Amino acid sequence: MKNECFGYTMTAKTESQNVEIVELVDTNTSSASTGARLNSQTKTMQNQFDALEEDETDSTIETSVGGVENDIKTKSSYQSADFIYSGIILLIAFLAIKFINRNLWTRYEERRGKPAPQILMTLLNGFIIIFAVSFISVVIFDQSLFGLLTAGGIAGVGFAMALQGPILDFFSGIMMDVEGRISNGDWVRLSSGAEGRVIGHNWRSITLMTINNTVVVIANSRFSQDQYENISSEGTFWESVEITIDYNISTERAQRILRAALIKAPGVHHKEAQVFAMKMTEGGIVYTCRYKMTDYAQKTPTRHNAIQAMMNALHSYKLSVSETLGEYIISQRKEHDPSWTHVEGIDLLEDFLHKTPIIKDLGGTYINKLNNQKNLETFDLGADICVEGDEGDSMYVILEGLVDILITDPETKKKVVVATLGPADYFGEMALFMGDKRRATVRAKTSLVALKIHRKLIVPVIKNDPKMVDQIGKTIIKHLEFNKALLESLEEKEPDPKPPLLEIVCKQMLKVFGL
Repeated sequence: MKNECFGYTMTAKTESQNVEIVELVDTNTSSASTGARLNSQTKTMQNQFDALEEDETDSTIETSVGGVENDIKTKSSYQSADFIYSGIILLIAFLAIKFINRNLWTRYEERRGKPAPQILMTLLNGFIIIFAVSFISVVIFDQSLFGLLTAGGIAGVGFAMALQGPILDFFSGIMMDVEGRISNGDWVRLSSGAEGRVIGHNWRSITLMTINNTVVVIANSRFSQDQYENISSEGTFWESVEITIDYNISTERAQRILRAALIKAPGVHHKEAQVFAMKMTEGGIVYTCRYKMTDYAQKTPTRHNAIQAMMNALHSYKLSVSETLGEYIISQRKEHDPSWTHVEGIDLLEDFLHKTPIIKDLGGTYINKLNNQKNLETFDLGADICVEGDEGDSMYVILEGLVDILITDPETKKKVVVATLGPADYFGEMALFMGDKRRATVRAKTSLVALKIHRKLIVPVIKNDPKMVDQIGKTIIKHLEFNKALLESLEEKEPDPKPPLLEIVCKQMLKVFGL
């Protein structure tokens, strides 16, 4: 009889191992005993599985606890090192800012000739700090760069929406600094009418000090959007005064008188002035009188000086001021033009001769002899009245207009303007009294009316009163202020303001006049 067996296999799995139990069962054994045996074996196996799982769990717990302890120790040591590295990176960032401020911005100031823009400096410094902090977060503390950028972007959008005005002011200030069109000390005028001197400029606003010493603060965004004029961007600026003159006075004469007055007004820069006939009105011809200034803070005093100089000049020419149409209207006291060829013009000529230092010394009797319109000469704009190096035996007294005094620069061989003369001034006296050649070129800056005094008219005065030589000599010395050229011509090596110099001058004058 053949014995048959059947078997069954049971497998138990744990996290660390698989356990396979194979049991062979005799088929001839009774089903009852077989069932009992199976139940007994099943309980035994279940107990083994439970024991195995408990051992595995204990092992896993022990392993986990040990790993956590190791992680805590590792993290603790990383944190100490991280703070040290972070401090080093921040230190490097601050050193970089210091280096840039001392080198980059210093070179910028040397090349541009003005202070570096504070807003741009602050922006660059802030960028360096933000970069250093971001580097520490991502590299040292293992933070997500994407998360950092996302959080920064969301925060930036909210920040921008909440602070639109200040942000616009900030970037407007940056653009103004980069363009460099405005600096502290500049005078600016806005289309809205506000004007003043820039005394401060930061990331938020620009501060102006007005002529009345009041402070005006304007937001950068508003300032950049408005039209403004930098009055002192080139160091000088033009101011103007409008004045209306009667039709009976020729435009040429009006221009001559007004321009000469403006050039002599205190505060006018480099004697630069212009006069233009702008329009014709029922009150007369309107002239715009322009003059150049350097200090806008002196705008009001200089304007006063300009108006005062023009009024004095007009009064000296027997012209009066009346108020018509709300403007200055210059009219005549008499119906005819008081030109130098009329009787009133002769009176004006006498007044001018009495104002001229070197002529008034001659006395009233001789001045009356010079008071002759035959001695008047007129010159057009740009005409040379005297030329440097030429022989001469006459001098000129300016009645109307202006002249430039030019001498030759020994280095460049070009003529340069050294002085500008106007009404009641004179030139050419050295040729007349000392017999010298013309020491300078005299060129008409405007159309000119001048009185020519020839040597033959002076000889009778000197012969009748030789003491006049002494008085004229003093005037010449005072006028020339011991000019070195004069001393060289007199063969003197050193200037001497004492009487010996006067004696030399007087001897030379007597020699010239044949006395």
